[in-house]
Amino acid sequence: MRVVGLAGRAEEALALCSLERPDVVLLDLGLPSADGQRLLLRMRDRGPEAQVIGRAGVSEQELIPKALLGGAVSCLLKSLSARELAEAVRDAATRRTMISGTAAQMLIALLDRVGRHEVALTVRQKQVLQLVARGLTNPLVALRLGIRPATVCMHVGRILRKFGAASRTEAVTLAFRQGLVHLD
Repeated sequence: MRVVGLAGRAEEALALCSLERPDVVLLDLGLPSADGQRLLLRMRDRGPEAQVIGRAGVSEQELIPKALLGGAVSCLLKSLSARELAEAVRDAATRRTMISGTAAQMLIALLDRVGRHEVALTVRQKQVLQLVARGLTNPLVALRLGIRPATVCMHVGRILRKFGAASRTEAVTLAFRQGLVHLD
């Protein structure tokens, strides 16, 4: 494990992610001069490969559900021990999720309300979902967007996770209900 950068502001974090292309990003959800969810979505647009772990203080716990909806692979409280934090980073690098107890309780409460709120997708995820809704396969979506099929698969996986959907069809159905996709 190697630290490749440290940023104190949103723009610095975005620049570092673009330059270094990290496998895992620890994102302070209470970062000054930034909305953590918006910053997370911007990071996803610039470097969708990075696994983002949202970190919040006890007084910032309300930011955790937004971070999860924004695509964070894990959300942890800042009070986590160094050993637990290192474990979470290793888990994120292998695409496993870790949610601290308090964050899990908040997520359960959020799931009770999720049907009433729009799922937060990145610009690229919306583009992928729109093409999937039109019936395009992953290779055709990749060709249309000028990206690799593996990147499309990654976006589809994140879309499924954000919607809590078991299939592409279910995700498209939920997206139609929320007005996120339209057939022209």
